[in-house]
Formats: sequence, C-alpha cells, structure tokens
Amino acid sequence: MREKKVQEKPLPLTSCVVLISIDGLRNEDFNNPRLNLPNLKSRRDRGSYVLNIESVYPSLSLPAHATIATGMFPSDHGIISDWKFDEKTGTRSEEFFGDPGEIKAETIWQTTKRAGIKTAAINFPFINPAEVDYASPDLNKALAWVEKNRPQLILIRFDDLGNSIQRAGIGSTAAYSSLEKIDAAVKTISDSIERAGLTDETSFLIVSSHGYAKVEQEFRPNIVLAKKGFITTGDKGMITNWIASVYSSSGSAAIYLKDARNEEAAKQIENIFEEIHKQESSPIWRIISKKDIAKIGADPRASFFIEAAPGFSISDGITEKKITEKVNGKTGQATSGYSPSRSEMRGAFIAAGKGIKSKTQIEYARLTDIAPTIARLLGLELKASRGHTISEILIPQNRK
Repeated sequence: MREKKVQEKPLPLTSCVVLISIDGLRNEDFNNPRLNLPNLKSRRDRGSYVLNIESVYPSLSLPAHATIATGMFPSDHGIISDWKFDEKTGTRSEEFFGDPGEIKAETIWQTTKRAGIKTAAINFPFINPAEVDYASPDLNKALAWVEKNRPQLILIRFDDLGNSIQRAGIGSTAAYSSLEKIDAAVKTISDSIERAGLTDETSFLIVSSHGYAKVEQEFRPNIVLAKKGFITTGDKGMITNWIASVYSSSGSAAIYLKDARNEEAAKQIENIFEEIHKQESSPIWRIISKKDIAKIGADPRASFFIEAAPGFSISDGITEKKITEKVNGKTGQATSGYSPSRSEMRGAFIAAGKGIKSKTQIEYARLTDIAPTIARLLGLELKASRGHTISEILIPQNRK
C-alpha cells in the first residue's frame, strides 16, 4: 500500500515582518520633485514594488485594512464600509466599524498567535489586545517595546496623509507635509529595528489601502428617492420612513431596500438611476448590479450600487434643496470609496529586506495578496484567502 505523502510546511523566508500601512500613498508620489521622501524611496529603489495595487469595493480605509489583515473580500470579512448603516433612520450611521469581533474571517495576527509568533500592533484597526502581544496607538512607546521584546510581526498604520488629503486636497501643502513626516517616521522605525538587532532578519512591507480622487460636486440620491416616494420625511426633513435608501461610501453608494425581497421596488429604483446615468454630465458613472456585486466581493446587502462620475462624490443628504451642488471646500477636497479599478484608487506597495528580491518591479497585485505574502514570509499558512502570495518579489528558499 502506497504511503500518503505528507505536505511539508513552507520554510520561513525571514525572521521578522514589518507591515507599514499609509492611507493615500501612491506611486506618483515617488516621482514628485516637491516631495522629499528619502526613506520610502530608498526601500523602493533597493527592493521590489508593485505599480498597481488594487483595493476593495468600496475603496475605503476600514474595508481595505480588514482585507489586508485577512486576504478576504468585504463580503467575506463583513467590513463593507467605513461607517455602519442605521436601519432605523435609513441613513449612514455616525458610528464607524472598528470592533475586532466584527471581522468574520481569520486575521494574520490570529494566525501568528496560533503559531506562537510574537506580534505588535501600532494604530492598526480591528486589533483585539488579547490576540497580540502588544497594542498601542503611540509609535514611540511601541517601538521601545519592540526593541526590548523583538516581535516577529509588527503592524503599523499611518492615517495622517489620508486625513490631510480629504481636508486640504490632493497635492496640497498639508498633504505633502503629512507624507514627509511619515517618511521621517519610517526612519525612526528602521532605527528601532536596528537597535533591536533585527535589521538583517527583517522584511519591510509598505502598502497603501487606496488612493483619492478630487471632488468638485456632491450628488444626493436620497433626494431623488424622496421625490419618487421611496422615502418619507418629517417637518425638519429627517427620514421618518423608508422603502429604499442610500448607504453612502462617498465615491459610491449601495442602494438598500428595507425589505430586501422587494424586487419590484429594486427594479423601479434601478430604472430611475439608469435614467439619470444616461443624462449629459451625469453624476453617476455606472450602476453595478447585484450579480456584479457578488463577483467583486462587495456588500451583499445592497440591491445594487451607484458609482459617482469623475469630480462627484455621493452623500446620503436629504435635508438640502439641491440634488447636486458644488462642494466649495465645505465637505472636503478629495475622497475615496470608488471602484478599485479606477486609476485614482490604485495604491502603492513596496517590499524590501530579508527574503525580498532587489530592484524588482511587477505590474499588478491586490490587497487580498498582502496577508498571504506575510504568511509565506513567516513560513505560515492562512486558513483561507481570496489572494495569492506575491511570489514574483520573493527569494525562493530550497530545502537542504
């Protein structure tokens, strides 16, 4: 009787992985003469990088980070937007996703904990302190712990750049200043890794969750729904009852039916927005069907999505008089949440250090590929993933 061959575990390619997430970082930033980014550039020049990293739909920070952490789509891990939806009011809630228990897929830090690998998290979303060895929003305090305890996985998130882009715009002085400060922080992180004696054994991965697009006008589809009788409002214009409503993600919006089985209403509403889509200079770039939502791993609760045309964002506003209006800087200069296929939403990815090929460029990868790549570097295997190891950037290690 032939013996069944036991599959060998992959050998680790490195002893330590540092993942640095920078909301809003794009490859164009490295060719911008107005930006001084010596630390990020040196890692990009010496290591490997991806020209186009595809985010998730919608391209927002929290769904993207849940995907970075799990290798799964929003429809799998359950973080389908930055904000939650309030079923009572029929509008986007002021409450953000963020509870670790909201992720419905295994995270990379749960994988490392199961393997006995020491992990530190710094300002990284969805972290349960019980599942990592150290968690803090304070970089300096965390790095002091890193130097003393030498973890094998370090997760760091910088959100200052994205916040600056939203407030002041793409290419603004505030955005450039934020990115240059982050570059200096990368040097601080590298110095701590060196003091810990881990430099030669560390892989650095730097990724951005999504890009941003310039916003000039705001589209308010809930006003359309109210005019057609699908939303009822009270004296102050607030929603008192709804058949259908908009769940806005800024660059796009899911259309929710209070009764998800009401296919007749869903078709009527889709036809209404299709007519707007056909108009000249329409605020709607495209309509994404229920079938296509499933293909791209977006919010399964949605009957369909509408996506904003270039220069537009989508809000769930209903108290205003106008369906579309110039933003005039009052609601932000740029936003995200569009389809990850749009060039403005493409992010950057850099890898350098132990186990990483030098001076290597590849065309395309996805955020779903980050967790599998971390796992491969550490010699681990994820329970499940929609992505793949970015093997083109890794130095293969043969068993002796």
